[in-house]
Amino acid sequence: MKLCVIEGDGIGREVVPAALTVLHAVLPQVEIVRAEAGWQTFQQTGTALPPATLDCAGDCQAVLFGAVSSPLQKVAGYRSPIVQLRRELGCYANIRPTLTLPLAGCRA
Repeated sequence: MKLCVIEGDGIGREVVPAALTVLHAVLPQVEIVRAEAGWQTFQQTGTALPPATLDCAGDCQAVLFGAVSSPLQKVAGYRSPIVQLRRELGCYANIRPTLTLPLAGCRA
């Protein structure tokens, strides 16, 4: 399996490496392909989601996208990279598994 990994910036650069440690423990054969996106990428290149990143995501079977920072006010040319990535790839669901825990004094 080929996985496009986009750490993003901010907390993404802290949590994605930890997630990859766990992923490698359960799926050691995963092939990691790194790509860039986010506010810092925008400041360096003028785009928050470079074409090479979009190509990488399209070539891989899955994408692990960390958190990205956003400007505090509207910045000309800046678009949310995660929203743009979802639109370009037709991925509109952000599915997160949940578990309902029993509450004291309540019956299920």
